[in-house]
Amino acid sequence: MTESTNEEQFERLWLRISRAFFKSDPMNTGCQENECFDEYERIADAATHYILEGSSEAQAVRQALEDSFGDWVTDDNVAAVMDYLRA
Repeated sequence: MTESTNEEQFERLWLRISRAFFKSDPMNTGCQENECFDEYERIADAATHYILEGSSEAQAVRQALEDSFGDWVTDDNVAAVMDYLRA
């Protein structure tokens, strides 16, 4: 795979994950109400990297959320994002 193909793959995956975080707002930050479209971008970036390194989507979502929110992350937070990813 070429570097541009890898970048395109990353961008498509990142956009999908970023939208899922924004739409689900798993940590109830109020990003939609406050139009903070970039609220979860860094977390989506981490999740995308975890997936490309071999983690499942659910593992990647959990790890990325835990990187930012620690012990506050629950199964329900992860499930909220996964519901959007599966839609």
